[in-house]
Amino acid sequence: MCIRQPYSWLPNLCKHTSPNYCRSLLQRRESTCAGTYRRSSSRLICLTSQNSWRWQSLVTYILISMNPVSEAPLRLLSRIQDNIDDLQCVDLVECSASGRRFIDKHTLMTSCTPEGCNASATALHELDLHLSIRDTENVVKIERHSLQGERLHLLHEHCGRGDLLEIMQQEIRLQTAGVSPQSSSMMTLTDAGRRRVFTSILRGVHALHTAGIAHMDLSPENIFVTNAGVVKVGDLGHARRFNRNQPSIQVLQVAKEAYAAPELLCHTEVEDARCADAWSLGVILWTLCTKRALVHRAPSSTDGDKLFSQMAERGTVVALQETGLLSHVSASCVDLIAGLLDMNTKTRFSVATALHHPWIMQEIATTKQQSRRKSIGSMIKKKGEEFIMKHQRPTEKKTRVRTASAEIALESTRVTLTSRSLEA
Repeated sequence: MCIRQPYSWLPNLCKHTSPNYCRSLLQRRESTCAGTYRRSSSRLICLTSQNSWRWQSLVTYILISMNPVSEAPLRLLSRIQDNIDDLQCVDLVECSASGRRFIDKHTLMTSCTPEGCNASATALHELDLHLSIRDTENVVKIERHSLQGERLHLLHEHCGRGDLLEIMQQEIRLQTAGVSPQSSSMMTLTDAGRRRVFTSILRGVHALHTAGIAHMDLSPENIFVTNAGVVKVGDLGHARRFNRNQPSIQVLQVAKEAYAAPELLCHTEVEDARCADAWSLGVILWTLCTKRALVHRAPSSTDGDKLFSQMAERGTVVALQETGLLSHVSASCVDLIAGLLDMNTKTRFSVATALHHPWIMQEIATTKQQSRRKSIGSMIKKKGEEFIMKHQRPTEKKTRVRTASAEIALESTRVTLTSRSLEA
């Protein structure tokens, strides 16, 4: 990758970035910084008139985090999202060499407006988080990243089936059209399908928490599904780092009130960011089962918020069961929903607890059994083929070709992108 000079625009970004945040970036990345990058960083710093911690940290961070990438050209397929000021755009692009598709989320780094500086800092923050959780199966990956001119490009893997909200809406339409809920293409209309989806979501969020990251914006719009059916957690624009020993964080902006934990709506500081994520997961599971919103916000006069008040006054289990929307849901699943939607953060299920819940363990047991059956089946097939080849005459041996199956995939995926506040 060719990094172009001058970088006169970087000090403007540094002015609007927390010194502690810059310092933490430098400390996390400096240990892996190659000597050539250190020297390049020093030269660039000498060329500027502002040799501050913020400036030094961000220049160093950009230099050492940018792995050289192939210059294979990318072809723009469609513009998914943009804004008036062209600060942040999301494109669907295709690599001309490999044919692979990516979601290109690129940000203008030269804007001096408050919105532009916030967008720039958020883009760097998101890159830093993704570099901390590489090779996690149930989290959307950043495949490539590059600084091209004045724009930072983050190329996310393309999840061809779209987000979970789109899939739920599509499956409701298919069910209305007469397609059986038991169809193999359905993901959210059966207990087994919902369990499979939610187990993958739990694993993705647990991986984030293990890395000291709270998502803080979990919703069906931020859960994506690949063409192969792998469910992944994405969009880390609101994600925050936390200290494992003291997981409290300050929250100045709530991402989506319908999925926000009660403590986020009532306070600017929460004791445990992981508990807030657990509540959002409970809302997602409720939505998977009922295809309805749980609440809108509190306090208010809407029906959804009356349910919120009833949960606080009468208990989550009683309030949810009285809606009548869970009559078709297994008792074990209802217990998990109620545990995640516990108003008391001290007794609310954690993500780790949810992963060991009996309803989830059914999926884990099923997966292990299927894996064992597949292994035994492969072994029997291999032995059978060896027996046939051994006793087959030379003239009877033929090359067998397996026919590839075709899958129907959605044409595009939506990436939600809004202006976010960044705190150290």
